[in-house]
Amino acid sequence: FATMINYALKHEIMEITYDTNVNVDKLYINLSGNNNSTFEHFFEMPLIELDEDYLDISSFESDVEFTIETKRFIDILGELLVFGTDLNIVADNDNICLTTCGDSGKLCVNMPGINLMEYSIIEDMNFNCSYSLTYLHGLCMSKKLSQTLKISLNSTMPMAIKYELGDESTAMFYMAPKI
Repeated sequence: FATMINYALKHEIMEITYDTNVNVDKLYINLSGNNNSTFEHFFEMPLIELDEDYLDISSFESDVEFTIETKRFIDILGELLVFGTDLNIVADNDNICLTTCGDSGKLCVNMPGINLMEYSIIEDMNFNCSYSLTYLHGLCMSKKLSQTLKISLNSTMPMAIKYELGDESTAMFYMAPKI
């Protein structure tokens, strides 16, 4: 869905439809513009039925939280993607280290907490968790949504990515850690 939102930001009109007569397992998203320089895009998104009790992650105490400029974070993730597809996040009282490795080598980006817009961690905690770098990069590509994003991490819950949209509106994405 995040990929489709990135396309939607380039268009003036977004139409979302659901047709129970044609295919009940799909949501249709049509993107268009008012000028001739924009090509129309037609998406079909598969739907799934879930028991929402299993997905209740709306509020949790995070072990690590940080706020960073969206463009800066996207640039870091892009650099990391050159080297691998899995992201290991290690955080302590002073730093967050983002590491990936692959056939091209290994890259570690050290982000001191004092260089972030906001940074908090449970005192004396050493956080260590891995995520899909490819999916995280896709979720964070919506830099037009907000100038900043807030990442909340917990060792037993999915990563939360929060965009402040203004007027007390937010967009939240969640991503489970790799097992």
